[in-house]
Amino acid sequence: TDPDAGGGGNISHIAGQSVTISEGASVAASTTGPGKAGNILVKANDISLNGGATITAASSGAGNAGTVTVQGLNSPANSFVVDGAGSGILTDTQGNGVGGNISVNSNSVTMQNGGTLSGGTAGTAPSATGGTITVNAEHVTLNSQAVITTDTNGIASAGVVDINTGSLAIN
Repeated sequence: TDPDAGGGGNISHIAGQSVTISEGASVAASTTGPGKAGNILVKANDISLNGGATITAASSGAGNAGTVTVQGLNSPANSFVVDGAGSGILTDTQGNGVGGNISVNSNSVTMQNGGTLSGGTAGTAPSATGGTITVNAEHVTLNSQAVITTDTNGIASAGVVDINTGSLAIN
């Protein structure tokens, strides 16, 4: 069997100054088969998700979910903002595959009004562990029901949330 069969393609979005994904738009590299979901890389000085916009690397089959990386052109980004219910980065697995990791590297991270970073698993095998969420930022602000979460609804362990910051504000 080909382990890459049915895999999602990789997506790289590199912009000089800013990337804004808004109004329900979605960037997705997912799989329903035995192959791994694609990885997503977003590189810009200022990155924003709002109005229900999502970045998703998920697996509902035997393949592993992909990773999502957000960073600046020369890392870290100046700012990363997730604003609004339904807006966020999502990686999950629902079959046998491992959940995808999320990595955010930005000077400032602001999440508000229900914005989400989520790595989950509802996997059907012990190998279907949830992905790790890593946030590296000088300043992290979570306002108005913003969520950074890993969870499990399956038989495998949830992933880890690792926030490395000099300043954390939760309002």
